[in-house]
Amino acid sequence: LSAMDCNYGIDGAFYEFSPIVSAPLIGAADDEQLAFEIGKLRGLHLRRVCCNWWWGPEVDLASRFSQISYGRLYSDEPERMTRMARAEMLGCQSVGVAATAKHFPGADEMEYRDAHTNYQMLHCSFESWKQRQGKIYQELIDSGVMGIMSSHMAFPACDPTKVNGKYVPASASYKMITELLKGEMGF
Repeated sequence: LSAMDCNYGIDGAFYEFSPIVSAPLIGAADDEQLAFEIGKLRGLHLRRVCCNWWWGPEVDLASRFSQISYGRLYSDEPERMTRMARAEMLGCQSVGVAATAKHFPGADEMEYRDAHTNYQMLHCSFESWKQRQGKIYQELIDSGVMGIMSSHMAFPACDPTKVNGKYVPASASYKMITELLKGEMGF
């Protein structure tokens, strides 16, 4: 497997390629056929450089103040996020490149810091999560997404386990990855 995280296309790594329109522009167009075609183009670009795995789409319902998600999200509306992500994912996978919904279980809507460098938690209830971010992941799983990338976000409503006084992040949580994602959600 050869993977790439290419939110704007692969032109950053391979100058011969043109940039691909970003997720916010795809979301603003609100056109599933266009999103499918962009996903297909993204997949063809990736295949051209021997990549068969796209680390996208990003489907976190992050805060509009989040610098890490700026320019990477289709929408802050769960329904539009789901439709656009599903369409682009299906387009990419239609040409033989696996897509990856990320960052499971999602982002806290009030958080603005980068979870790669700061300890973060989802502060919502489990029921609220199921109705918003969980629903997006479930619909992508049901539509055949080939990969899910976990985050380092702690989610105490799902896993109240603590180590050294801190809640366990999703990336190390048996309850979130094995029981919830694989067991209950069927990934």
